[in-house]
Amino acid sequence: SGGLAVAAVSAFVWGMVSVLFSPCHLASIPRIVAGAGGQQTAVTPRRAAGYAVILMVSGALQQGCNIIMA
Repeated sequence: SGGLAVAAVSAFVWGMVSVLFSPCHLASIPRIVAGAGGQQTAVTPRRAAGYAVILMVSGALQQGCNIIMA
């Protein structure tokens, strides 16, 4: 039972590390900075969630197009 917890935490940490250093995700940093950094005022949590959904969907569409084109 202790091994299951260690495996789950290890998988989560490895997933976070792989996302941080993946070139695919690093390419989206300018989109995030442009979307959030260009604001004149603080972003409300609701608007931030909307931005997150838009970035997630656009990234998924981009990945889908890359897979189709390959």
